[in-house]
Amino acid sequence: MDAVTRDNLYMARDIEVLHRAFPDIEAVKLSDEGPRSLIQARMSLNMINGADRLQEIVRQSVDRGPASIAGPHTLPIGEAEAELSALLPAARRQAESIATRLATASYRNRSLEPAYKHATARKAALDGELGPEQLLSALQSRGDADLTFERVPGATALDRVLAYREGMERQLAQQHKERHNGPPRETSESQAHGPELDAKVFDVRGRHAEEFSRPQHERSSAQGGSVQGLLSLGRGSTLAGLADKVPAGRSIPDGAEQVVVMNGSRLHERRYEGKWEVQKSDPQGMLPKGVFRLDTAASAKADDGATYAGSILHVSARGVYQVHGNGVARHEPAAFQQVPKIGDSPKIVYVQGRATITGRDPQSQGLGLGRSR
Repeated sequence: MDAVTRDNLYMARDIEVLHRAFPDIEAVKLSDEGPRSLIQARMSLNMINGADRLQEIVRQSVDRGPASIAGPHTLPIGEAEAELSALLPAARRQAESIATRLATASYRNRSLEPAYKHATARKAALDGELGPEQLLSALQSRGDADLTFERVPGATALDRVLAYREGMERQLAQQHKERHNGPPRETSESQAHGPELDAKVFDVRGRHAEEFSRPQHERSSAQGGSVQGLLSLGRGSTLAGLADKVPAGRSIPDGAEQVVVMNGSRLHERRYEGKWEVQKSDPQGMLPKGVFRLDTAASAKADDGATYAGSILHVSARGVYQVHGNGVARHEPAAFQQVPKIGDSPKIVYVQGRATITGRDPQSQGLGLGRSR
């Protein structure tokens, strides 16, 4: 058990003890008059109230079990609703805790402002007209029986809820396309059209139409310049030479992913409607600066003795992405007994098709993403 997990367990235990000793502690305010012991208990609870409860810690641990499979996962809509209801309280606490910590950190370090803005956006995504509960209600209204989302074993409640939300966005957007472009040929028109939904449901990402109001040649030129500008961020990194080799007008498909490491931050970005959008922001730690495409990463060879050493850029259900030479290698998460973390710099050796971590990259000793406390 590492130090972070141990600290989380201690805080979860203290929260449980305080609630059992003072059942009404949540209703107590520091400005209230009352027994000194109750006020002191409330002060103690305020200091750790953003920590995960024991139930959430146990859920994450069980979720990482050997039977867990990463990747697209489909659940009946009723089961998805039940899990969302159970996860949302923990997800809201996690979002609030992260945003609060980053608010203070970004005030001291301006390079963390993108991370703070991203944290507040993730927090806002849990509620409102386009929150997961409202999107789920829209799916139920149109009669969807299942929900598909990207499942990452051991994900936090916040990440799991947002993965559900992203899956619901995709399903609603797909219906939107069918309504405008017509149903597939093998599907009759009456089957393809469900109940009418509010237009706001489909604009789940808050896109605006100004970009598409310009002539085609202007849009192409602007997008090409944007691509070249992003690539230029990688100069000075291990991928610096690759930026000049990509033509300015070359098309990057929607769904493409990249990690941008710069200005003290690590940004995970995804391509959507011709633009890169930040999905998550973390401190840079000691990751090398640069722009690292994930969707074009080379699959790691699982031959006996194949060795990979370098920083872990990103971990998802699709793969474990590691800096390797002048590019990025993608390992299958299922190949690991214990998946490395972002910021680790392991030396990975394949033995009988399994990815074994034998040590750290000797050139990257001590590297890793810092943890906010």
